[in-house]
Amino acid sequence: MPKNTLPTTSSHIFRAKTPPSAPTSDPAKLGATPILKKDSTSQIYSSTHRARDERITAMSREIYGRIVGPVKVDHFLNQYLPKAPNPCPKITAETQAKHKSFSESSSEFAMYKPWINFMSPFCPNLDLVDAHDTPAVDFGGKQVKPDIQIFSANSKRSGLSDMTQTEMTVEFKKAVWDDAFSDQWFLGAYSQAAQFRTHVFLVLVFPNYARFMRWDRSGAIVTEKVRLSNPSYVEFFWRFNHASPAARGVDSPSPFRRLQHYRLVLNEIGRSLSDFRDTKEMVTAVRDAIVAHGDAYDKAEILTEISALAIFSSLPHGGGLLIYWDLCKMLKHIHQGQAHTERD
Repeated sequence: MPKNTLPTTSSHIFRAKTPPSAPTSDPAKLGATPILKKDSTSQIYSSTHRARDERITAMSREIYGRIVGPVKVDHFLNQYLPKAPNPCPKITAETQAKHKSFSESSSEFAMYKPWINFMSPFCPNLDLVDAHDTPAVDFGGKQVKPDIQIFSANSKRSGLSDMTQTEMTVEFKKAVWDDAFSDQWFLGAYSQAAQFRTHVFLVLVFPNYARFMRWDRSGAIVTEKVRLSNPSYVEFFWRFNHASPAARGVDSPSPFRRLQHYRLVLNEIGRSLSDFRDTKEMVTAVRDAIVAHGDAYDKAEILTEISALAIFSSLPHGGGLLIYWDLCKMLKHIHQGQAHTERD
């Protein structure tokens, strides 16, 4: 064979072979944690949009433009929760230690028990329950998982997640980037739907601050960040503890009302205002809706919503239609101070 000529036959090619390692123990007896087959482990960089609950997307569209805030917590308290007959207890060294244990918790799940221990002295008439392992069935037949449920001490709840008896839900988040409008906030809307209530309160808790929310049928009001060092943090729960059922949102006469379902049928066919074909069509639709809104107020003494969601463009001849009349309010009811608990 000439010099510098490499062998060309397979018999001259040598490859090192490493024998497979013999198992050191029976794999079935290993005590390792099983691999979770979830998007969060198998597709950690994916937005996981496929797994998003369609109800959340639908609700985000429905409440768009109906969230007010952030508002000052003092204004929120004075507006929606009357002062308790007795002053709120002071935060003692013992409660400060509980506060530290809560705020330094290693995970969201680890926050629940310390927070209940920290907050219980300010809620003597309430029962604070860790319900995260007890899912509730919602109105769509799916499960919801509230973190902490707050019940009256004498409630007749059937379980830890009985949404028909809960007074308030507290949702926990360990990471601050979850402070946008959490998917779990729809629990406030569900608890209002599950009961006869004019409004409900909901609390979103982070390690070092919280936000308070008040839901009613027109939308939600959200407070600014309330630090745990702020006396208003525990003042909210102290006032809620002493609040009357009406202040908490219970509409006591409503269970005795006869419930009826209404369906409105329009002769006209329309499409969403956002799908306008040209500027003239959009402006004409808005003009017609404003005229209809004014006539309803002046001639029929009815107040209804006027927004982009409540205006349809009429087809095929153009013009505007004002819808959502099933959510209107009679002026006489507003002047009498009656709560709008059902459709007029």
